[in-house]
Amino acid sequence: MREQLVIALQKTAADPEFQAKAAGYFAPLRYLAPAAYAQELKSDEADFRQLWQTAPWTDK
Repeated sequence: MREQLVIALQKTAADPEFQAKAAGYFAPLRYLAPAAYAQELKSDEADFRQLWQTAPWTDK
């Protein structure tokens, strides 16, 4: 099931008609395969943890 979903998302993201509609809604598209997406999340988490150490935010 997961692989079918990945393939469907790849095809949708590559479809010129879908890309045009997304552009019409000012919705940027950046498809990442599952492994690349997981790596992106790990990298972002590391960046945010580092940012938190230098500039923590509060609700004050």
